[in-house]
Amino acid sequence: MKKCLFLMLMMVSVCAMGQEANFAKRENGLLLLSNVETVSNVSASELYRRALLWVTDVYKNPKAVIQTQDADAGILVVMGNIYGAAKTRLKHKLTMEFKDGRYRWTISDIQTIFPSMFNMPDKPAEDTPRYNKETEEKSLGNLNDDFLDYIVSFQNKLSEGDDW
Repeated sequence: MKKCLFLMLMMVSVCAMGQEANFAKRENGLLLLSNVETVSNVSASELYRRALLWVTDVYKNPKAVIQTQDADAGILVVMGNIYGAAKTRLKHKLTMEFKDGRYRWTISDIQTIFPSMFNMPDKPAEDTPRYNKETEEKSLGNLNDDFLDYIVSFQNKLSEGDDW
C-alpha cells in the first residue's frame, strides 16, 4: 500500500512540473519581452494603481524611474535596472498599458551595463555574447531567465487583491 501511494505521489509531482513561460523574443532584430495578462473583474484604473504600488515597492526613488505616468490613457513607463548574469546590470524600459480586466507589458530598449572591473562600454543586449543571434533559443532563454523574477513580481502585484 505504501509503495502504491508513493508511486501515485511521484506521478502527480512529475505531471505537476510545468515549463515556465518564455516571454523573450526578437522583433526587428531587437530583443524584448512582452505579454498580455488577464485579471478578472479588475478595472483599468485599479490595475494602474497596483502597478504604481509595485513601482514604489521595487524602486528606492520611484519618481526617478517613472518616465510616463498617464492614468487617463492607462499607460505607465518605467526606465529601470535589474541585475543579470555575471553581475551585469540590465537597463531597460518597461511599458505597461491597462484596460479593464487586462494589461500588456513590454520590456524593451535593453542595455547591458558591465561591472567596472571588466572595463567594457555599455552595449545593447543584442550585441553581447549572452544574447547573440547564432544560438537564438538559448539566448532568448537567457534573457527570459534574467528578467523572470522581475516579471513575476509585477504579475503577482497586479493580480493580488487589496483586502486589508
